[in-house]
Amino acid sequence: MRLVVFAVALICGAISSVLAETVPKYMVTFSGTCKFKLIEGFFPCSDKVILVQFQNGMGAQYVFVKDETLFILSSHSDRQPNLENYYSSIDKLEIMKAKEIELSDNRMEGECHMKLNSSATEFYSIDREVYDRAKGIGFSFILDDINSFDKKQF
Repeated sequence: MRLVVFAVALICGAISSVLAETVPKYMVTFSGTCKFKLIEGFFPCSDKVILVQFQNGMGAQYVFVKDETLFILSSHSDRQPNLENYYSSIDKLEIMKAKEIELSDNRMEGECHMKLNSSATEFYSIDREVYDRAKGIGFSFILDDINSFDKKQF
């Protein structure tokens, strides 16, 4: 739980410095088996992944955590042709460490697929693929075997 509070405090602090009107609508904390790939090879990350949806329509942020480093993937659009495969586009990657944004790349593009049942009472996996075509780099963030989730309204 400390990890979730730490991550939310950092996220809201970073967001509020950029968008003063940004207020979370809800936050979902998922627990499962996490791994990420930076350039080459997969590494384990925290078993908690956080989704923050905003009230002002500015989209959502997905947060993956490794030690005290936050990988924040921003999404400003989604489409739902299949209710069991929630899709959102990714358009920004930020890497935050010790309350400082060390990297912010809004040329990132990619997609997120969240697998769930049609009633949204069970979640199975979250899979994020992002890349910067100009730089020729890509990253993957995956949470598999989701065993619990907790949703908080604000």
